[in-house]
Amino acid sequence: MQGYIILKDKAGNILSENRNVVLYSAADVSAKLLAGYTEYVPRYVGFVYAPNSSSFTDPGTNRAYTWQDIANTIKAQSGNMILRPLLYERSFEATDNNYTGNKVIFSSATDKNTDPLFTGTGYESTSPQPSSDSYFQVVLISNPSAGIYIPVAYAQLDPAQSVLSNSEFVLTWGVTLR
Repeated sequence: MQGYIILKDKAGNILSENRNVVLYSAADVSAKLLAGYTEYVPRYVGFVYAPNSSSFTDPGTNRAYTWQDIANTIKAQSGNMILRPLLYERSFEATDNNYTGNKVIFSSATDKNTDPLFTGTGYESTSPQPSSDSYFQVVLISNPSAGIYIPVAYAQLDPAQSVLSNSEFVLTWGVTLR
C-alpha cells in the first residue's frame, strides 16, 4: 500500500505535496477489515500543529511510528492535533484491470474551531491559532472505539503551513495497493 497527500487552500492552490508513509499498524487494520470488523475503517485525519517556532522533526520513513510516538513528538514541540472526519465523497480511479494503478481518494479539511485532541501538561491547550501556529503533519487514523486511535499512515507537510485566520485547508489523500 502506498499513497500521497496534496494540501490546497480554499481557492484550489496547491500548498504542499508529499508521499505518505504507510505504517505497520496498517497491516493490522487491513486484517481486521478483511475479517469483517468495519469499525476499523480509517475515518479521520489528524492535523498536527505546533508553534511556528517549532523544529518539528520529520520521522522519515519510520513504519513503526505508533500512536504513543506521535503523542510524544507533539508534546516535545508543545503542539497538539485536531481530529477531522474524512469527507466521504470517496472516489475510485480505475486505470488498470489488474488493479495495480487503481486508487481510492479521500479528503478532509481543517477547522480552527476544533478542540485539540491531547490534553495535559506539555500540549498546546487551544485550537490552532492564526499567526502563531503551523500545521506540520497529517495522520490517517482508524478509531474503532472511543479513545482508541490507530495511525494507518502519515505525511509531513513540506513546507509547514501557517494557520490562517479566515481560511481552512483541504487535504486530498490517495491510497493505492502496489
